[in-house]
Amino acid sequence: MSNQLTTSTRIQNLDYFRGVAATSIMMYHFLTWSYGHFDAGDFWGKVGIYGVSVFYILSGLTMCVVYQDKITKDLKTILDFFLKRIVRIFPLLWLATLLTIFISPKKFGLDIILANFTGLFGFIKPEAYICNGAWSIGNELVFYVFFPLFILSFKFLKPLFYLIIGLSILALLYFAFYKLDHTQTLSQQWKTYVNPFNQIHLFMGGYLIGILFKNTHVNKWVCRTLLILGLSLFYFYPIDGDQINIVSGMERLLFTLICLLITFSIYKDDYKLTGVFKKFMLFLGEASYSIYLLHQIVFSIVNGANTHYLHVNQVLTIIASVIGTFILGYFVYFYFEKPSMEKGRVQIKKLLYKN
Repeated sequence: MSNQLTTSTRIQNLDYFRGVAATSIMMYHFLTWSYGHFDAGDFWGKVGIYGVSVFYILSGLTMCVVYQDKITKDLKTILDFFLKRIVRIFPLLWLATLLTIFISPKKFGLDIILANFTGLFGFIKPEAYICNGAWSIGNELVFYVFFPLFILSFKFLKPLFYLIIGLSILALLYFAFYKLDHTQTLSQQWKTYVNPFNQIHLFMGGYLIGILFKNTHVNKWVCRTLLILGLSLFYFYPIDGDQINIVSGMERLLFTLICLLITFSIYKDDYKLTGVFKKFMLFLGEASYSIYLLHQIVFSIVNGANTHYLHVNQVLTIIASVIGTFILGYFVYFYFEKPSMEKGRVQIKKLLYKN
């Protein structure tokens, strides 16, 4: 297998996983909004927290695979990265934010609206997101600002790179053992939890997987054994109480390592999906951003219709919301996201490489 095919397969594996993570978070929210809060010991309670954490790991790993050799000291390569991230992230963020403002009974101040449309909320007030789940997008934008520094320091100034790793670990320990109080609920400390510096170790962990293991072959059965081990630890680890118990103390370290292990095993495996299942998994990966940002909007509409008019079983509401999200995700990806990205890339090429 050529290096090109190997890289393509690896990214495809990550897309599968990203789609599963987005769908899992969607299901967590639908079940929570329908039946109430899940505790730390519940499978869905863990998924609700660490499904998003996986996004950060996948983001760091994917950025490494795609951009490690592309970003150099040439300013054009850095501008190329930033502009492509803008055309990838902002069109759907704007759409989801507008739709949320339109259907939400809440009133948002002009400062909050501007912070969301510029993406600056992640830097100045991470908890001031409008669209459900957009807090993690604000975090991602913070990580992207620093990402070229990660690459350049790794290539040209290793001591700085090691310092960055050390600081990300210190941030993890600071939030896990000091800033987040296990005697209070996670909802009471949500403002602290969504701080990007409480999540940056996950992005860096994904980046390090890419750096350390990019050219390392791992037997597929070793990968699958590691995957089973990681999933088993995730599911069976004994813990109870509020979700704060899995994002603070030693459990924060343990579940971070579990998520890194699962991601690593999927990244280095060589899956041979075929037929309709492969097409569906590819769709989930491609539409994962739309599924992630739009599922609350779909649920709000469907659940509202059920509450006021239909009065059917809540299970049917969830099923209708899942189907509606997939349909909307399909159309938004292929007729909005993808065209926006393609047009944006054409304009970036003209702007940066017209000579």
